[in-house]
Amino acid sequence: GFNGKNHDHSLHAVVGGPDGKWYFNQGNCGAHLKTEDGDEYFIGGPYKGGEEPVADSQAIAGKKSSDGNVWVGGFAAKMNPDGTRVRIIGHGFRNSYEHTVTSFGDVFQNDNDDPPACRTTWLMEGGFLGFFSPDGKRGWRADQRPGQSIQEAQWRQWDPGTQPAGDVYGGGSPTGICFYENGALPSKYTGLLLSCDAGRKVVFGYYPKLKGSAFELDRFDFVKSKGSNLFRPSDVMVGADGALYVADWFDSGVGGHTDRDKSCSGTIYRIAPKGFQPRIPQADPKTIEGAINLLCNPAQNVRFAGFQTLKAAGPQAVTAVRELLNHHNSYVQARAIWLLPLLGPEGIQIVNSMLGDSPDAKTRLLAFRALRNAGQDVALLVSKLYLEEPNAAVRREAALALRDVPANRKHLYLSHLLQQCKASDRTYLEACGLGAQGADTDMLWRNIKQRTSIQDPTEWPEVFARITWRLRPIGAISDLLVRAEGTALPVKTRLFAIETLAFYDDPRALTALLAAAKIQGPVGGEAIRWLIHLGNTRWRKLNVFPSLTQRGIYDPDKVEITEAI
Repeated sequence: GFNGKNHDHSLHAVVGGPDGKWYFNQGNCGAHLKTEDGDEYFIGGPYKGGEEPVADSQAIAGKKSSDGNVWVGGFAAKMNPDGTRVRIIGHGFRNSYEHTVTSFGDVFQNDNDDPPACRTTWLMEGGFLGFFSPDGKRGWRADQRPGQSIQEAQWRQWDPGTQPAGDVYGGGSPTGICFYENGALPSKYTGLLLSCDAGRKVVFGYYPKLKGSAFELDRFDFVKSKGSNLFRPSDVMVGADGALYVADWFDSGVGGHTDRDKSCSGTIYRIAPKGFQPRIPQADPKTIEGAINLLCNPAQNVRFAGFQTLKAAGPQAVTAVRELLNHHNSYVQARAIWLLPLLGPEGIQIVNSMLGDSPDAKTRLLAFRALRNAGQDVALLVSKLYLEEPNAAVRREAALALRDVPANRKHLYLSHLLQQCKASDRTYLEACGLGAQGADTDMLWRNIKQRTSIQDPTEWPEVFARITWRLRPIGAISDLLVRAEGTALPVKTRLFAIETLAFYDDPRALTALLAAAKIQGPVGGEAIRWLIHLGNTRWRKLNVFPSLTQRGIYDPDKVEITEAI
């Protein structure tokens, strides 16, 4: 079901996650998948590549999949090892080469550029990165706004419904990526994210740190080529012996489906302390003791083998796995927390107590993920923390988990979670927006408005304007027009109201924008610019141009072109 045969924008890496799932990704050639348990996924877009496509990527763009979502472009997914329960965890990529999953369940990926806009990103569940439009009909250039940089436009960083792109660093060719948790290196390297960029001849390093609900990614050069040699790091991984391994090939160029080095040669480098001797501890994967040793291994897919044995052992493995909660390494502890709820009632009880009682926010977040992964009722889990949870990342995870919960079971929780938004935390707002999918956004919006006693549209706090921008409730359209017309408000605030109206898909928003187009100055000018753009793209069915002509706002037949001097 995957397009991209003999093409590099196709299927890429498969890695074992700490939750017992296989994680894989696909470039933006498109796909039409049918899973082992009968689900069907359509992932389309305007790009065609590869031989013998199994689906017309352009024809399926915008089509809903079995899960009720529209997925476009490059994407990442997870599934059970037997091919069941495939779930897409992110989309809108260009051609992400690989991702890595930490023992806390955080997914990090990189993605290459069209023009210079390569990125390293923490991938939020369900996150959209925006290389194609949300309906898969257009590339990013078609929607680039005046004043937007390439980096901002390529990943649609000004648009609602798009997650922050992380570290967008410019031109390059990012490839392999891994996360170091334990092994042969000194302890200062614990928690190190490594990302290869073959184009730049460098392996970047990051120490991801939570700020609010998102990770900060401050980049530095971990391994870099000196001079003009042909070092092209294509992959990096943690070995079963705890050392780092970097794969390299020699070539004067990258990309373009070509190679210039006729010798087809390269090198594998091992990075380890001086005097290191590689040694892999013996472990019988058929025994609980051996599986515990495998679970503690530094290599991602080795510990996955230990996970499978321990999960199969069920309640018999609880004692041994529970002992890992006292391990000196927090990542090894995390692997145990994922397993415990899968081992029976005792394990579920242990992790449930962490959700309610642990003073450590990372442990509470992980407990929530592990219990959800084990099939515990999501709404019940959210009910335990939505009111009093002080940590934004834990609340973010609760919001994301509500995405597939029926509307009547999640309105109360979402209303409270949205009220804890901060204008500066775009990731948290986007998580709430994803969680609100399928909900009555007008009801949510009115609840928040009533609880905060906001009556006059010109007195909205910035955070409420942001919530409105993301939810786009029909009931807010008239208020947004009032804000656009409000001469006492800063121009920037009025322009944001225009922008919010432009992202509706409703004829009532067209009526409001037509009214706003009569406003004198930059606000009316921006409304006209949006109307012309929307008439050529998302609002084609709304007959925008006849409306503009009838109101004397814009007539393409009467446009005069004058020479610019």
